[in-house]
Amino acid sequence: MATEIKFKSVGDFGYAANRYGILRIDNVLASLNSRIDEYFLKAEEYQECNDPQDLPLDGRQRWILYSANLKLSPLFNHCKFGSLHDVTIQLENKQQFLRYFTCKIWHFNGLNEEVLCSAKIVKSFSTVDNFTLAKQDDEYHHSKLSNYTCSIKIRPSDLDVNQVIKFNNLLLYCQHAASRAINDKKLENIRDLTRLLEIEQVQIDLISCVSKGNVKVHIWQNREVENHTLRFLITQAASKVCQVSIKLNSRNRATTVPYGHLPVIYYEDNCRIISTSHCCSYRDRFNNPHLIHFLRMTADISTAMLFCEDIASLKQLSLGAKNVTVRHHLHLPKNFFSLKHDAVLQQEIKIASIGSSSYIINQNAYYQSDCVIKIFGKIVRSVDGKVKELPAWYKKKYKHLINKINYPKVGFPTEIPNKAYKYQFESQFDDIDDNFHTSQTVYICNSLNAASDVVRNKLLAYHTDFGNDFNPSCLSDLHTNYYAESFEFQVLDVYTWQDCKDNTLQFLIKQREQTLFYMFAIIRDEMIVESKL
Repeated sequence: MATEIKFKSVGDFGYAANRYGILRIDNVLASLNSRIDEYFLKAEEYQECNDPQDLPLDGRQRWILYSANLKLSPLFNHCKFGSLHDVTIQLENKQQFLRYFTCKIWHFNGLNEEVLCSAKIVKSFSTVDNFTLAKQDDEYHHSKLSNYTCSIKIRPSDLDVNQVIKFNNLLLYCQHAASRAINDKKLENIRDLTRLLEIEQVQIDLISCVSKGNVKVHIWQNREVENHTLRFLITQAASKVCQVSIKLNSRNRATTVPYGHLPVIYYEDNCRIISTSHCCSYRDRFNNPHLIHFLRMTADISTAMLFCEDIASLKQLSLGAKNVTVRHHLHLPKNFFSLKHDAVLQQEIKIASIGSSSYIINQNAYYQSDCVIKIFGKIVRSVDGKVKELPAWYKKKYKHLINKINYPKVGFPTEIPNKAYKYQFESQFDDIDDNFHTSQTVYICNSLNAASDVVRNKLLAYHTDFGNDFNPSCLSDLHTNYYAESFEFQVLDVYTWQDCKDNTLQFLIKQREQTLFYMFAIIRDEMIVESKL
């Protein structure tokens, strides 16, 4: 008999949106995979593969997601940020070393309505190093017929707990390659990026696992009017990594989706508290809650709160003006990194302070009674590119918040030390936010990727011993400053080093000679050791 588990009022699907406000399919895939691992493959009745006689002879044995087929209703592209969903996952078939699952997603309390997304997922218990898909599609073998080829660098943040590219990141690689092809006018009848979001069906088949270096993404285009399909083959050197098919829905035009009203459980003029379930199911390669994914979610929650719930009259304040985040301070208690997959958090959003032309938003996340993350963001109000003072009525209404928090001005280093390490990255398709520039969380993400390169390669830019890889759990505070914006396809340089006399790591991001971002990160006291000789 097939085993089935139902999840009610799931929030993590609705808390990841792309630049058009449409829910991200890669996040849906990652969340389904996480639930399968947590609720099926760890369960006692599915541990027969742990018998040594059943295991592959050598290598690291893991449950590997190697095939997924997702079918999307046109309604999926109209789901609003913050929407809740009901999910059913069913184990359809069980064979030696193989598990076949069927997943369905509805609107919350909408089991009698149309299915938003249905997915067929296959997982194999195999060695990571020697995994190979037995059956491959011959249509992908003729590279000379491809419309376009794009090279993509594998970033440390792209890896899963098996230390190989996350399955859902393979889809992101394909979307980035297609976005580049559109930019270079290499795809017929696709001139608008929204076409990449008009997805009817996705088929992803893993062929082999890779963890470092560069991969190439080859694209073929099916030009049939009624069957507009993009096919992708990801390769590394002479090896095939993955084959992907994305069928575009020509009957449904993708449009920008407005932010939805979030499920507020506490309401005051200057404060909102919402519940976010399963928001920790997205994990990094250390099996921590994925910090960058979490920060991106909190940023989108903040935007939704300001412009839908109109916290502290900011919707009225923002008419005719642009809100620009110029600084963040993040405090990361250790208990954030020990949150479980299904942790339900209470997120508090409030205006903490106002100045002459700026305000500071404070977001705290609580698990039960413990605060697991604190975020302070300074936002400047500008009109036509110039800083604009807050109006008198606003200062009068919130006079109790004037200069309640005062951050001293921080300048970025004017000189980069010789020992600094230089790391390069390109802003990719999923790095772009709803302002159509590189998301500020991407700067933090690639700063941590640069730190990983330093630690993995035992470079002299740092003197603290972080082991064999850089785990963000070793940091207690991040202080970030944003100076300029960047855009898709731009190549940026990250310079990082550790000061000799303190416990901070320095990160400076530049685009040619222009400084975009500066961050210093404080190392936890227990990580400080003798300087390397």
